[in-house]
Amino acid sequence: MVEMCAEQAAAKWFADKARTILLLLDEQGKIKYANRVFRQLMTIPYATHTDQSLFHFIHEEDKEEVRKRLLLFDEDLPFAPFTSRLRRDSGRYGHLFWQQAEKTKEGWIQVMAESIQENNRDCQKEGSWLHFIANHTEDPGYIVDLRGRVILINESFEQLYGWKKNDVIGKISPIVPDECRQEWFDKIESVCQSKKPITFQTIRTKRDGTTFPVSVTLSPIYERTGRVFLCLALTKDLTEYFETKLLVEQQNKVIAEREKLLLDITENITEMISLFDLKLNKFLYISPSYERFFNTPLKKLYENPGIILENCHPEDYEGVVKFLCQPTNEVKELEYRVLRNKEGEPGWLHTKITPIWDEDGTISRWINISRDVTDLKKRELMIRKWDKLSAVGQLAAGIAHEVRNPLTSVKGFMQLLAQETNNKYTDIILSELERIEFIMNEFLVLAKPHQDIQMKLSNMNEVLREIVEFMRPEALLYGVDIHMHFDESLPLVYCESKQIKQVIINLIKNAIDAMSAGGNIYLKTGMIDNEQAAIEVRDEGAGMSTERLERLGEPFYSNKEKGTGLGLMMCYKIIENHQGTIQFASTEGEGTTATVILPFSHSDQ
Repeated sequence: MVEMCAEQAAAKWFADKARTILLLLDEQGKIKYANRVFRQLMTIPYATHTDQSLFHFIHEEDKEEVRKRLLLFDEDLPFAPFTSRLRRDSGRYGHLFWQQAEKTKEGWIQVMAESIQENNRDCQKEGSWLHFIANHTEDPGYIVDLRGRVILINESFEQLYGWKKNDVIGKISPIVPDECRQEWFDKIESVCQSKKPITFQTIRTKRDGTTFPVSVTLSPIYERTGRVFLCLALTKDLTEYFETKLLVEQQNKVIAEREKLLLDITENITEMISLFDLKLNKFLYISPSYERFFNTPLKKLYENPGIILENCHPEDYEGVVKFLCQPTNEVKELEYRVLRNKEGEPGWLHTKITPIWDEDGTISRWINISRDVTDLKKRELMIRKWDKLSAVGQLAAGIAHEVRNPLTSVKGFMQLLAQETNNKYTDIILSELERIEFIMNEFLVLAKPHQDIQMKLSNMNEVLREIVEFMRPEALLYGVDIHMHFDESLPLVYCESKQIKQVIINLIKNAIDAMSAGGNIYLKTGMIDNEQAAIEVRDEGAGMSTERLERLGEPFYSNKEKGTGLGLMMCYKIIENHQGTIQFASTEGEGTTATVILPFSHSDQ
């Protein structure tokens, strides 16, 4: 009996010294024993609460749950910790965390609990292991039971979210938005099942109602038996991270847009842009316009930079080699001729080279910008031809006026002389005088191209058929056959049909002269962009070299032995007055094609 009393006294001493609430309840929930921690928490003497029902102190809304989980728990299953509200003697409610419960042989219930309601910092349980877990981090943290109710929060939590302990302890965390509640419960269940921490990104709500992105690390807290009975949630505010990420994404988007814009520009402009590394002796970048100009795949240009030199015109090769292969500290430019394809089609390039220096001051790279100036050169050539035509026209005006009057007198007297003498030489003299008169008339056409022009809408196909009927006998005489391929949908052309006939007859005669052994002439009509009529005269003659082709239309230049070049000059002038153009293409040994392009209407009509 003495030993029993000693054991009871020792047990009571340990119970009163413990920092954890210890209770002994009967099967109805009456308090049979409460240690000093519980008495101090309730601020009531021992005699007042002994044999009182525990449910006298439990919040009305929590009584049923406490009855089920504390008095009626299944002894064969581990006790499930939970929280409930507890009314103190002052009428205020605190929160208890029911940690453990076990039934005795007599059917009574031994209970361990811990107060999780601190009214001020002086009352915080610095020695509490839950307090240590929650506050042993600078991140906002809180502990919840398996139902998601908050057990404890740290100072960082209060600072970030604005919620105080009294606002959240014992409740489902108010920082979890309604739309995220199910996700939150699922995460707690997942931690309980896997017994491993998980980290996920979600959103949380501050007391002022603002939501923001967070990263949550949810870790299990174990009992001594190894069972998970609480969870520790540590959160990181990702607002700055996402703002930085958004800023980086925006900057990357701007950079990508600029790069795309630059790429679109370099990929689509006609200028040829390249970056050449002098040390590596290779291209670092070549714009697609190179491929379009040289008709060579970019891959070959990357593999063999020398292709650029291989395509140079032989007469310009030496100058281009010196230009490209001798580095200088200054920007330099050069215009040179190139061969655009295997057929030797000529072209002109204007290349500008800008040096790029390394940090040590040595030139390491070149930026090359080349422009296709072929059309510009052709226009310059055409302008020079027009200038020559103008000069010849002025000369023709003077000659025609000075020669025509005495020529008329001589011709008239020769006709009278022929009638009186009937001399056989007078016919020859008159024939040559008529030829001189014909040449003077050509001079006058060059001098006054707009004289006696009557422009009207004409069916170009009908005009060409009349020309073919007129020229066919002469063509057959030289073994030449004329073939017609007309576009019958060709609109009417505003022109002076007599002058157009003069041009086409001249071109057909030139084609006949180019085929001394006979051949075929192909006369074709068509439309260009529904705005212009194209008349093509193609022969099967000997063709011409590039140099001779470029000189066509110059005064007094002709491929014929006795030609003056005035006929083709007259053609150029007539078509120019019709606001059109004449283009020639020729391949030696295959023939020449002349294309007359006329607008359907004139701007000054």
